[in-house]
Amino acid sequence: MNVYYKVVFYSLFIITGLLATSCQDEILPQEDISYQYRYYPLDSTRNNSYVESRIFIDSEMKRYDTICMIYNDFFYDCFDSSNSIKKYEFLEKTSTCNTDGVYSFYTYWEALDNNKIIKSKNNILYLKLNYPFDTTMSWNHNLYNTLMKKFIPLNTLICLILLMV
Repeated sequence: MNVYYKVVFYSLFIITGLLATSCQDEILPQEDISYQYRYYPLDSTRNNSYVESRIFIDSEMKRYDTICMIYNDFFYDCFDSSNSIKKYEFLEKTSTCNTDGVYSFYTYWEALDNNKIIKSKNNILYLKLNYPFDTTMSWNHNLYNTLMKKFIPLNTLICLILLMV
């Protein structure tokens, strides 16, 4: 009989403890997303060089053209906008892989605003990246302009960033 009371007492003690702790409001700590900014850094030391190959395929699934481009991005300037957002300006040098001496130069700026990286090229704004992110995320690249919606999955962007390094 003594064992019976002990089992009942301990069972009630455990159940009461579970009920008391499960009814408390859980305060989740604020997630620190600063480590995610390393995937796409905005700073004056960023210089990127990468090669892009595009293969065009016709309706019969035969390759009919390949274009190879070399991109070099160089930090150019940093300035504060009217709403105190720091903008990083880059110079992009583009050439073909066959080194025929034809180059084109563009300037563009990128800024971090409300956990979004915004890119402006040819006076058109693009949503480059959205923080915080996870691997299932996608976003509308053309959110800030009138171009057709273009959703970019995060895993594609991570692959592109890894290729640029």
